[in-house]
Amino acid sequence: MGRTMQLTPVKMNILEIFANFQREKHYSPTMKELAELLGKSRTTVFEHCTALRKKGYLSASRGKVRSLKLTAKAEELLGDDAVEAVQSDNEGIPMLGSVAAGFPVEPLESDEKLSIPAQFSTKGTLFALKVSGESMIGDNIFPGDYVICRHTNEAKNGDIVVALVDENEATLKRFYKDKNCIRLEPSNDEYETLRVTNCLIKGVVTGLLRNIH
Repeated sequence: MGRTMQLTPVKMNILEIFANFQREKHYSPTMKELAELLGKSRTTVFEHCTALRKKGYLSASRGKVRSLKLTAKAEELLGDDAVEAVQSDNEGIPMLGSVAAGFPVEPLESDEKLSIPAQFSTKGTLFALKVSGESMIGDNIFPGDYVICRHTNEAKNGDIVVALVDENEATLKRFYKDKNCIRLEPSNDEYETLRVTNCLIKGVVTGLLRNIH
């Protein structure tokens, strides 16, 4: 019996709508938006989402707006059932501007898309940023390169991340969580380590594209 039989058609439909919404909007739907897309009441959708959370297909952060997320279990289920991929190398991924591999700068916005090879397509939402600065040359990341990032607000020690510091300044560094601060490490001795009490992780680098011409 396939794993889709673990869930009712309505619950599967909620997961599929949720995944498609995230792919198109790059953020999670509200209960109201899910209800409108599903054609059911918010109470009914809330009950189904609560059941999906208990089964481990959705997770949420208490008190945060749009915090409902698909879990790895849900992504695996949707992938196995041939739901449209989160990203396609034909469609390209959002090109969100540039990020400083150096001193933090205000992130740029862009409506461009960047075509990527199929091997970069992984579970989760991807985006691209063009690198400026030389603070990460020790990790073979140079000015003009494009870093391919998986959108996430969480990182492990040693991950190369796109982080917002001071609320709106973006930087590309290695992430380390120490006892009393967060350490954002460059891989170039000419740049200083950033130590902050808090930062917002916007993505983890999963790949790199470089134009050699």
